[in-house]
Amino acid sequence: MLLAATVLSTGALNSWAATPAPLAANPAAVAPAVSPLERNLLEAAAALRRGDAQKAIEIYKPLVNAPDDVKRAQARFGLALAFDRAGDDAQAVKVLEGTVADASALGKNIAELRARLLLQLASRDLALGNPVSAQGWLGQYARLTAQPEYPRYMRLLKRATGGAEVTTGATLPQLKVGVLLPLSGPLAATGADILRGLQLGLQQQPKDQAESLVLAPFDTAAGAEAAAHAALAAGVGVIAGPLLSTDVDAVNDVAKPANVPVIAFTTDRSVLQEGATSIGYLPAEQARAVADWAAGQGYAKVATLVPSSPYGSEVNDAFRDQAQQNGLAIAKSAFYNPQNVDLSGTVRDLVGGKPVSGTAPFEAVFAPAPASALPLITSQLAYFDLDKAGVQLLGTGLWQNNDLLKPGANGARGAIFAVPTKTPDVDKAYAEAFGAAPNGGAAILGYDLAYVLGEAAVELRVNGVPLADTLHRPEGFYAPGGYVRFRTEGGAERGLDIVRIDGDGFKVLVPALPQVPLPLPGSLTPQGARAGWKLW
Repeated sequence: MLLAATVLSTGALNSWAATPAPLAANPAAVAPAVSPLERNLLEAAAALRRGDAQKAIEIYKPLVNAPDDVKRAQARFGLALAFDRAGDDAQAVKVLEGTVADASALGKNIAELRARLLLQLASRDLALGNPVSAQGWLGQYARLTAQPEYPRYMRLLKRATGGAEVTTGATLPQLKVGVLLPLSGPLAATGADILRGLQLGLQQQPKDQAESLVLAPFDTAAGAEAAAHAALAAGVGVIAGPLLSTDVDAVNDVAKPANVPVIAFTTDRSVLQEGATSIGYLPAEQARAVADWAAGQGYAKVATLVPSSPYGSEVNDAFRDQAQQNGLAIAKSAFYNPQNVDLSGTVRDLVGGKPVSGTAPFEAVFAPAPASALPLITSQLAYFDLDKAGVQLLGTGLWQNNDLLKPGANGARGAIFAVPTKTPDVDKAYAEAFGAAPNGGAAILGYDLAYVLGEAAVELRVNGVPLADTLHRPEGFYAPGGYVRFRTEGGAERGLDIVRIDGDGFKVLVPALPQVPLPLPGSLTPQGARAGWKLW
């Protein structure tokens, strides 16, 4: 989990999670002087960097019994990070038992990792309504010599031990949430799904959070601006909604002068601005996620094949920015008319005029087309032999479509995309509570927002942290539908599944996490001095 902005500066954070040093693409090709043990550590680190936590765990596990105490500690350090990336922080803490605590780089990294894992576990348990368990993790933190993010620890401790005072203190103010949704008219079913998701999330979250919130629904069918005025007149402290991107400006124009934050449900990034964010799964975030995955695979060059549309421009810009931040070069970009059924000229330009022979000029191509257009694209890529050259196809959640599993879409096999995670437990609870399954994927947005706002309300009541500060904290929020971390420029970074299209379905390669993972440090094999080490 990232550091709280009020605790450490960006520079302090980067001292622990610096830009990763380049790793050898093929660990077996490193200098002959590298021992088999060191080679295995490099292979595990490479797997961790590319996001393959399970592979990293598999490699690291035997190394924790290595005879060399430095390498053994390095393996435990990496294994703990891998368990965190796999969503098992309790196991990560257990792995670090008996490791070193000294002034070396390795000792400091291990000490800081242990502390941050304990805070992450405490935060998770508070989100799940387990304050006693959270107190146990915080008690372990209190006994540590290294205590990063100490103000955050104090806020968590106050919540874990002071919840009884909140739940019995009727005089403490609640956070009133103005829920602006279409509750009548053609979009009433979607609006009802989100509202019910909010209500269900409120029922299922911890008592202190549930009692810190009150929902006040307002129908936007007759006008979002009028609903916003009614919400402010009712004394709301935050607005959940609206649903439609065309209503965001009108709602924010009303709410912003009153310093009331707006958290919309739109997936249109262009309407988000200061004061108005969204908890929706933005296409740009899906593009960033697949760019991260591609960089983690060790690709050096990628291309983009993008429809000339607002959607295409948005995801292309996000993909390119994220790829370049990861050191991934954009070899070529090509745009095409989405109404055109002949893409041969566009793909010809992409590959340099003729079918590739042997090696392609790039290792992956980002082609965020609708599922209906993907067979056309894959047939053209195959015509120019990009499939034979092993070029990886990358896309977005538009590909979560069963049509791509049919025999006629064989060209899509092996394609990778990012998509919101499935939440069968939430869907089941929704059906039990309301007598029918949700109509689509909108209910989870309300459900997750209930967790976010419940925690923000408790932070305001117990610790006096302003709502806006809590919403934009770097460590984000626990959410069953994938973690939530609001970006300062608008929109939210969400935990997403990385999925591959296989012959028999969609295979999740990297599952979405409900909490923001800890940042990987600059070195996964920090050095330690043998002399003076202390074992727990």
